[in-house]
Amino acid sequence: MTDDSGSREGGQEDSGAPEPDDEVAAADGSVKNDSTDENKENARGESGKSESATAQEKAADPESARKWRSVGLGMDAALAALIGGGRANVFFGETSIGTLGDHYRSTTSNQFGVLIRSGTVSRDVLARIRDSYVEPTRYREIRQVLESQQAVFIRSDSGSGRTATALRLLDHVCRAGVRKLDPDVKLKTLSEGDLEDNHGYLLESLAPEQAQEFQAYHAEQLASLMHRKGCRLVVVVDRTTPLHTADIGHMVVDGLGEVSAEQLVKKHVAWGVRGSAVDVNALLDRPEVAEILSQVSKDSAHRELAELAALLVDVAHERLTVEALRERYLRADDAKFLEWFDQQADTDQRAFVIALAVFNNESVQLVSEAASWLADSIHKAERRRRSEWCRSVFEIPLQKRLDDARAEVVSGTVETRYGEIKLLKARFRDDRFPRKVLDHVCGQYSQAHEVVRDWLLKLGGIPGSDVRIRAGVAAGLLSTFDFLGIYNTVIEPWADSGDVDNRWAAVAALQIPGRHPEMARVVYRMLHKWIAQKKVPNRRVTAVQAIGSTEAMSPGAALRLLRYASRHANWDMAYAIGESLSELFCRVDDPGQVLRALVKWTDDDEYPERRETAFLSVLIISAYVVVPMRKSVEKWPVLIWVAEHLGEHRDLVVTLFSRMLSAAEFMQRGYLAMRRWLTVARKDKTLCRPIADLLFDIGEHSGELASIRYYVEYWGVQRGGPRDAAETVLQYLEEKGGST
Repeated sequence: MTDDSGSREGGQEDSGAPEPDDEVAAADGSVKNDSTDENKENARGESGKSESATAQEKAADPESARKWRSVGLGMDAALAALIGGGRANVFFGETSIGTLGDHYRSTTSNQFGVLIRSGTVSRDVLARIRDSYVEPTRYREIRQVLESQQAVFIRSDSGSGRTATALRLLDHVCRAGVRKLDPDVKLKTLSEGDLEDNHGYLLESLAPEQAQEFQAYHAEQLASLMHRKGCRLVVVVDRTTPLHTADIGHMVVDGLGEVSAEQLVKKHVAWGVRGSAVDVNALLDRPEVAEILSQVSKDSAHRELAELAALLVDVAHERLTVEALRERYLRADDAKFLEWFDQQADTDQRAFVIALAVFNNESVQLVSEAASWLADSIHKAERRRRSEWCRSVFEIPLQKRLDDARAEVVSGTVETRYGEIKLLKARFRDDRFPRKVLDHVCGQYSQAHEVVRDWLLKLGGIPGSDVRIRAGVAAGLLSTFDFLGIYNTVIEPWADSGDVDNRWAAVAALQIPGRHPEMARVVYRMLHKWIAQKKVPNRRVTAVQAIGSTEAMSPGAALRLLRYASRHANWDMAYAIGESLSELFCRVDDPGQVLRALVKWTDDDEYPERRETAFLSVLIISAYVVVPMRKSVEKWPVLIWVAEHLGEHRDLVVTLFSRMLSAAEFMQRGYLAMRRWLTVARKDKTLCRPIADLLFDIGEHSGELASIRYYVEYWGVQRGGPRDAAETVLQYLEEKGGST
């Protein structure tokens, strides 16, 4: 099974959106095909021509790329502050690709956790689990059920290591590879076409309605299918999910059994210090470390043990002292945390703590202002007289607020369109506090939850993407307590507003629920439905923007939805699709997956809107995504890098640019994209040969080699043009036979 735009993975059924085959449902429920030649006329009309030029100019504008990168960095920082780690990155060659940046956080809850998006599970992830995994006492029993029945349902609590166990089992018995199914997959409708021979498949969460319908007949059919294909399936089920154990009990295992906490911590520490000279045994035998380990309960969640291991890795690398480790680890104890929260003196101080949880490691001024707005909202909810809201300007100094919040001020920088500027940032000393604060407030104080929810909505109206992204990610965390409430009062209004920053706030709000095993299928279905709502265009654009970054669906499913959206896309929608594809391009294990989809979309017999959307997307990817190189003074344009270092995808890049040079409306921008390559090569001569090789192949494929050579020569003699780079590229072209 291939996971590109033309495939269906996991047999998922329609969840609100029409199937991406351009068939639409008529009012009477029948299906009519929208693919007549008459309907293939470009629906954008004459006005679309000027909009096309505007969209292409925007794609070439460095400020557009800067804003996109800024949003990516902001999303990463917000997620790291609340749940640890950023969005999943894919690494190419020497460094990470795209815009998500490199920043270090000493302790992150996902550093050793298992977070994977639907689709192929990378070899690196499987290897990491293999090296750090500790078998629970029931591991062999579960494996035996999987091997004998072809499928196993693991019913266990969140945090017990159930996802890691499922992936380790599948890696153990299915060496051909492992895939994670989309959350909306229907087990009853899986077919041979949905599975690739000898692969393992994981369904990380089973919807209650599916569980109720799955009975003995379906289990027999599923086992038979898996046997014919040489596949295995592991389904993770929450303990509260009802199963027909009388029918399928032979495929169900309740619980994983016990795991040695000491062994698990040791394994994770060993993985974290791999490649270094650290002696793990000596580290764990240190009296002060052994004292901390002695307080670990055998009932501790695996996630908590992994967090402790991450802290110990920091101790081993001298990024954290043992004293700080003891303070941070013990402070996270629930009883001590509740005692600390109850000690926050008044409404203003609690508002400060909550604002700091949302804006951890942001500017002191932003935290203070946001805290004042929240405090006013709380006072209003408590129906206090307005005169009681007044606070003395010099009543409580900032340092007192910070000390009581167990926070600190650090120097930092922020990226602006004019470069970096220095500022002071406020942050908790324990980077697990932001999530614990919001979890506690929203889980224990229903009225406070409502006030915080309304406050976040108001924050979404503040100009600037950084504040809105922070508010969005926090709203996403709150949605794990009350998804419908957050959806109706926060996410949907943001999505429908038509404001770009509000749109990004809505996208940010879907990040955390999209990672939640039980909620991912809700996000999956919601985005399907939004894409189909053509009468709510702003919501559709928001859905398109979210699809590239969500963990709730596989790349194949994302590409199918984006293909569907491109069928009737105006230029705003087309641009959002291009940015979403750029995000997806940075995150998939195989970037050729996106390029293959774009090649299909640019076929001559495709709809004009889809072809134009694809060409615009190529321009956006080419301009937005860059690859830092260790031995280069400049970042390489990504498509040059792909053509040079991922030879199996070179023909895809060549095909896309060849077709662009034959498309009247995009030909000029295609050449200008090549000119930008030469501009980069002016500062980095190592780029000249790869550029010349790619230009030669594009010219040969398109029959435009003479034109390409003419433009390279012309750009070189332009005033302020890339003369040296152009001359070098021309020399290489002549060597390859490119002279006229």
